[in-house]
Amino acid sequence: MAAEAAGKRAFELLRPLCVRVMKAPTVEAARELDNALVSLPSMHPALMEYVTLPLRLILRQGPRCSAGLTECTLQCLSRVIRLVDVLQNWELFHELLSYACMMLDDKMRAEAGYSTLTDEHTLAAVELIQGLCLKAIPIVRWKLYSLLTELGHCISVLLGVIQSPRPPRDVRRTAMLALVALSGANPQLLMDWVGVASEPRLPEVCTWMGEGSAGCSVFASFLPGISQVLTNVVTTSDFIGQTGIAVALLTWTRLLIISINTEEVVAGEEATPMEAPPTQLNTTPGPDTKSLMVTRSNVWLSDTDEKLSLLVHRATSLVGHSGWRVRRAAVLWAYSLVVHCYHSLLKCVPLLLEVIVTLTTDEYKQVAEQAEEAMHIVSELFVREGGLNLTFVLEERLFGLASVLPRLMRQHDDVRKQANLQLLAGFLRLLGPHVYQLTCSHSHLSHITLALVETLQLDTADQRILECSTTPATPTMLDTWSVPLRFHHFRSAAVEKSIYCVCRLLGAQGALSVLVDHLLDMLRASVLYRKEVCIVLGQVLLGAVESKELPDVVRTIVTEIIEPVYWQQAQDQQTPPLISGGGGSVLLSCLLLHVMSVCVQVMGNAFEPHLQETIYPVMEKLGESVVCISHSALHTLTLVCRCCGYSSIHTLISTNADYLISHVGIHLRHLPQHPEVLRVLQAIISYGESTILPLIRDCIDEVFLLLDLQHCSEHIWPLLRTLAHRLAQWEPPTLPAQGEVPSAEKTGEEGKRVVVETREEVKPSAEEIKQFFLEYHMKKAKMEEGMEEGEEGEEKVPSGDFPVDEEPANDQPILSVAHRMAVDILQRCAHYLASPSLSLKMAVLGSLQECLWVLQGQQQALLPEVHKVWPAFLLRLVDEDPLVGGGALDVLLVMTRVCGDFLRRRVVQGVWPSLVQQLETLAKRSAQSNKLNRQTSAYKLQRKLLQSIGVLCEQLNIATTEVELMLMACVPYLSNTQPEELQQACRDSLGYLAGREPDCVWLCLSQLLSECSPPPHPSLKPYHFPRCSVSSHFASNVKSILLLTM
Repeated sequence: MAAEAAGKRAFELLRPLCVRVMKAPTVEAARELDNALVSLPSMHPALMEYVTLPLRLILRQGPRCSAGLTECTLQCLSRVIRLVDVLQNWELFHELLSYACMMLDDKMRAEAGYSTLTDEHTLAAVELIQGLCLKAIPIVRWKLYSLLTELGHCISVLLGVIQSPRPPRDVRRTAMLALVALSGANPQLLMDWVGVASEPRLPEVCTWMGEGSAGCSVFASFLPGISQVLTNVVTTSDFIGQTGIAVALLTWTRLLIISINTEEVVAGEEATPMEAPPTQLNTTPGPDTKSLMVTRSNVWLSDTDEKLSLLVHRATSLVGHSGWRVRRAAVLWAYSLVVHCYHSLLKCVPLLLEVIVTLTTDEYKQVAEQAEEAMHIVSELFVREGGLNLTFVLEERLFGLASVLPRLMRQHDDVRKQANLQLLAGFLRLLGPHVYQLTCSHSHLSHITLALVETLQLDTADQRILECSTTPATPTMLDTWSVPLRFHHFRSAAVEKSIYCVCRLLGAQGALSVLVDHLLDMLRASVLYRKEVCIVLGQVLLGAVESKELPDVVRTIVTEIIEPVYWQQAQDQQTPPLISGGGGSVLLSCLLLHVMSVCVQVMGNAFEPHLQETIYPVMEKLGESVVCISHSALHTLTLVCRCCGYSSIHTLISTNADYLISHVGIHLRHLPQHPEVLRVLQAIISYGESTILPLIRDCIDEVFLLLDLQHCSEHIWPLLRTLAHRLAQWEPPTLPAQGEVPSAEKTGEEGKRVVVETREEVKPSAEEIKQFFLEYHMKKAKMEEGMEEGEEGEEKVPSGDFPVDEEPANDQPILSVAHRMAVDILQRCAHYLASPSLSLKMAVLGSLQECLWVLQGQQQALLPEVHKVWPAFLLRLVDEDPLVGGGALDVLLVMTRVCGDFLRRRVVQGVWPSLVQQLETLAKRSAQSNKLNRQTSAYKLQRKLLQSIGVLCEQLNIATTEVELMLMACVPYLSNTQPEELQQACRDSLGYLAGREPDCVWLCLSQLLSECSPPPHPSLKPYHFPRCSVSSHFASNVKSILLLTM
């Protein structure tokens, strides 16, 4: 009764609307009807036929109806069909389906005179087809299946919508679901599985894939077109989204299963093409359609299997897709086809198994879990159906994949490379304990390890590997340090991670001792693959952290890798790294250190007994000038400190100093055979503390002896420079620190401030100025008379050779170990400053500069050594190489800082003229330089010269005459034709000189102005200088400096 009452209410609601649509078919009337249908929960079949009548009449009018009315009509029909429980009327089904297919067919629509369809119109037609197929009873669908041409037309138009790039992704996805509904299945379960991560379960969906397939074997006739279109969609149509790709893949799965289901395939050649149950409708195919149907015989199955294997192989690339929904759908696709078509798709089953195995190692947890569940069910299926052991199959596939892996890594893109590596890792993970037996087989082990080694082939052409540095790194810089590896066959970090996963699985599940012995044999046998073997060896150890064989294996590895044939191959100390072996040898050293650090990691505190034999080789690498090697060694020592309980690297060195210093002392006596000992000693000095000095004093004396005998001076001086630098850090300075040497810019600003303050505070009168000049001339006359008398009996002293008053021996201060070492270094600087080697001269200058800071508070020891080194040092200030000249200028600034008045006469007589000459010579060159030339060493030296003038004048208290000389040399740099950097440096220096000698600066610069410059004091009268021909070039800079003299 309630149903009848609801039906009456629905009829009363819809009757006037249907009458209105019948009398006046407009868009507004159709929309009102559609809005009324929304409020109805369901509809009786009789009422459905009543409501569809006016709508069908509108469609029969053809192109005379507007596009909007046709669209609204299709939407109303779709809603009406969804409201009924079942659709039993074949004529209604056939009429609506034919019209919807006609609207989706571009050719038929054009012949009928319809305009181009909009996306909304297309979506309405596709939804109508989907609704008709869902509500039609099996008898109606079987009737459609018997009309092969009409079924083919419906499938073809839906495939056209799917493969067309024009419709939006929701329209194409709806067309895929319409294909699923056309096969007799409800696509809602498919959409639920695609959209939800956990429900429904994998076996339920797999069972649904094969349900309702009675009479659907006719789809085999359209399988080629369906497979090609859907394969193209899942492999090339990324713009439909990961949900669209997943729906397309599962739609293809459903249609494949109902077409070639193993249980329904007839074994005989003369099988009935379609087995539809007898019904009251005539479902027998007509004579014109029998020729279009295929016979699902064994021959057809074999041919279909071979062709489908090509498409399946293309679809296997989805295992590397970025969307987790796609990878999850790939699990269901492969699993369902294996379960339902196990005997039909013999050539496709191995490819499908590889998909499942690959996804067992997926990074997304839900995907990996479902792949493992599918693999477990498939293994049971293998045993149940054919008695075949899946372990044997996996081992064979693993062996085959390992054989071709290097070729695949060379040919495929990164996505396929990662898929192949995930497949290899999946085989190892599924084999589990069987990997132990597998690694005991020499053929399997050699194939797998060689494949990994060839896959990891390194590209050593990166010049950054050879970067050198003279500054030691600090442990805090290396928290995230890793060896800079660049592989020849791939660039993706995901591929590298997959290879490491394979190596760790081998270490975790394989025979560790056998595996390590085999890798060490490869290390000995092949020079070509040593670097790659080190990478594999390190990852294998990381995977075997829980193995009981680990201590013995680590002992074997450590003993092997520190052998000289590997450890000292990296670099010959007599040649640059680029000549001696390039990036390959550098990377080998880094990777050997990486293996050492892995041993420390996996052993923890148990690694400490190995320090006695490993710390010396690691310290040797720590002293390397190549950044990669030294950073790798420092990273290794940092791990040793962290794992073995040492608070710092200094503590590690001090604790193990007994046998470390013993090795150094012994090897220093045989330096030609052990040139690496100098790097070890340099590393000890760089990373040790001042408490290490007494321990290494004998070693340093041995180094001085070797230097005196002219042995390896090219490599000893970098060691002495490091020693001097550390001594300067260990001995606290008594004067301002090394970083507080005033720069030219700072000095210029201070000079400007002093000038301004002085001018504001002191304002002399005219009478005081007059008296000052009278006294000045009287003192000058007396001084000139005294100098003439003194020159008659004065003996000439050669320039650069000034006597030094020597104190009695018993008054000499007692020097500390650090001061004594600094004096020893200074005593040897003079002999090597004239070396033809640029690197040696720079090392000597650096050592000299550091030793000056160490001895700044020991004047009695410092000044005699400066006196001895001065003649040789003076020549370096005018060296042909700008780098040497710049380094010597830096040393001069420090020397004048710590020696003060002791160097005033030497600098004025020996240095000042050369500086003036250099500035005058370089001024002409810089005025014509371009931006490219401003990056040269000569330009940087010129800038440094200008910046150093103010510092020298302050530290040496230069007199007026010398200031005027330097002022005239700086004037050309005030021209606006000079580079801006040089103008700024000159302004800063002259700003300081204006603070010391304002009158001299005013007199010199006023001559460069065309107009009359204001006098330095209000009481003085203006003076007109002769007109300067180039005054316009200097005006702006000169005026800014003259303001400081007021």
